[in-house]
Amino acid sequence: MFERIEEYYLSEPKRLTSLGQTILSAAMALSIAGVYGYLVTTIPSLVRVGTKVPAPSLALADVLTGVPTWWIPETFLGFTLTGALAVAGVVAVRTGRLYERYMK
Repeated sequence: MFERIEEYYLSEPKRLTSLGQTILSAAMALSIAGVYGYLVTTIPSLVRVGTKVPAPSLALADVLTGVPTWWIPETFLGFTLTGALAVAGVVAVRTGRLYERYMK
């Protein structure tokens, strides 16, 4: 089965390049959503630093009640996996361009 996938992408290097660009775009969207989630949960606690009222512990699921948040990276591991996804996208784009150059 992997031979068919390999043949599909390497017979037309543009497919591999577009796959890499899609993966890279997904990683960037995940990173932006993760940073947004981090800011949404930490800004309320930063605002209350000078007051004597304890800051509530906010979870992203509490703030974004209508949105499924399982896909948003919130921890170091989540951001590491998102970075690995971005690296895989860059490698796919570069490999597709390299094969395209050799096939011409």
